[in-house]
Amino acid sequence: MLNYLRKECRQSRCVSLQDACYCGGEYDDQHQFQEDCLPITTNEIVSGIQQFIFDVDLLLLQQPLGAMAELLTPRQYQIFSMRYSAGFTPSEIARALAISPARVTQAIKEAVQKLRRTFLHI
Repeated sequence: MLNYLRKECRQSRCVSLQDACYCGGEYDDQHQFQEDCLPITTNEIVSGIQQFIFDVDLLLLQQPLGAMAELLTPRQYQIFSMRYSAGFTPSEIARALAISPARVTQAIKEAVQKLRRTFLHI
């Protein structure tokens, strides 16, 4: 019974869409007349939501990438990017940068350790 009364109490506070919108033929300088309280279409709403989610995803990606660039040395960042972004093998990176494959593997290992310590708190 108590749950029923709580539910009824919550519903009594609800305001209808028509009451919430300033419409009904009355308007003044502050409130322009609206024939429809929802002047945008469903496609516009979905498009707006998708754009918002894209913007949030972009921000969430930019922060770690920016921190990664600040965290690693320029050489580590270059080798790490070549390995994981461009997909080069350590021997290809070594040839391109004129260093030994062992140094490439060492730089990748150091970069990964730095990133793990920073982002995973290991």
